[in-house]
Formats: sequence, structure tokens, C-alpha cells
Amino acid sequence: MADVTLRVKSEADTGPLGEVSGATEHLGEVVHNTSTSMHVFKEIVAELAKEGLRELVNVAKESVAAFVESDRQQRQLRAVAGDLTDAFREQAEVLKNKLAVDDDVIMQIQTMALAYGAAPSQVEALTVAVLDYSARTGNDAVDATRKLLIGVE
Repeated sequence: MADVTLRVKSEADTGPLGEVSGATEHLGEVVHNTSTSMHVFKEIVAELAKEGLRELVNVAKESVAAFVESDRQQRQLRAVAGDLTDAFREQAEVLKNKLAVDDDVIMQIQTMALAYGAAPSQVEALTVAVLDYSARTGNDAVDATRKLLIGVE
């Protein structure tokens, strides 16, 4: 015996009910696509949050390192400047504002100059000269100070 297939087409397939059925299927696809998009969006937001947190931690580490270096530099200046430490800090602040150079760099130059035996009255002129030389030659200011002071010995 042969199988017989019977197809019946009704107005429900092509009429208003058919349109509702098609719209419902289309709505199901939209909901599925929206759900997929939201999942991808959540993954992107999570990754951005992780990256932002990593960057925040790096900035915090750099800030702590800068604070530790500044504290170390101030202790070294205090060790060689003694009672004149506050005067040299003020001098560093003035030069920082005048020359747009980090005050920690200025304090390193002052510390090295005093450690090599420069008279306190000569430190400001020496600091300005070293910073000028450094800017003109492109050399690091602290390295320029070392070269200058070694050459003086």
C-alpha cells in the first residue's frame, strides 16, 4: 500500500490568524536575539570593569611608590642639610614653581650638592645651573648633577 499525504489549507494559515502566528514567531526571534545581545553586553561590561580595576590598582601602586620615594628623598636631604632642611624644601618649592621641575628632583640635586661639600649658599645657583644644563643637553638632571660633581672633585 502506498502512503497518501493530505494537505489542507485553511484561512487560518493565510488570514489574520496566520499573520498573528507569523508575528509571534518573529517576536520569539527578537526576544532570543535580545537575550543573546544582553549576554554579550554583560560580558563586555564585566571585562571593562576588570580592566578598570586593574588600572586603578596600578595607579594606586604608582602613587604609593612616588610617596615612598619622596619620603626617602626628604630623609636624605634632612641627613645632609640638618637645620637647613626646611629652607631647602622651601627653595625646592620655589624652584619647582619657577622652573616647572619636580621638587623631588630638585631635592635630589640639593642633597647631592650638599653631600659633595657644596656650601649651602651655593646650592640654589648650582641647582639652577644643573637644571639648565640638563634641559639644554637632554640629560637627566640627577645624572647631570653626578657628572658635574664628579668632575669638580
